Amino acid sequence: MFWTGVALAVALITVWLVPAGRGASRRSDQLEVALDQLLKCELEQAFLSIRPKFAATKFLQFGRYPIGDSRLGIELAFPSAAWSDDYFPKIVTAASQRGLKYEVQELKGEVNRFVFVQFEDSAYQAAAFAQSVLTDVFGFAPDYNFRVRIN
Repeated sequence: MFWTGVALAVALITVWLVPAGRGASRRSDQLEVALDQLLKCELEQAFLSIRPKFAATKFLQFGRYPIGDSRLGIELAFPSAAWSDDYFPKIVTAASQRGLKYEVQELKGEVNRFVFVQFEDSAYQAAAFAQSVLTDVFGFAPDYNFRVRIN
């Protein structure tokens, strides 16, 4: 888990530095295809970021994790940072209420915790959770267009 935390910290910094205007435009109900593409991506350390077009700090980040010898699963990695402290407990509660497997990992630094929510290899389940977070937790309208990018 240590190296996962390091990789996600690097990915988090990358997401902050990449301009919000890059990536495909998708509504929250169109995320399943992008998450399925993440599962099939050939990049070893691929992750997918979902960002609002005009809100620089709010985002969701999905990565992959091994399940078994030859399969990959999708997991949400959400930070507890200054911008996300109000959202963090809501995401943990939503994962718990849905019966999803999740783990909160403590870190040292500006980003002091991550919650990892695992969806096995279900792009559908990951997309449904992402849509719920984007609309119910972040407060975006269901027809809002987000920037979706695989790095």
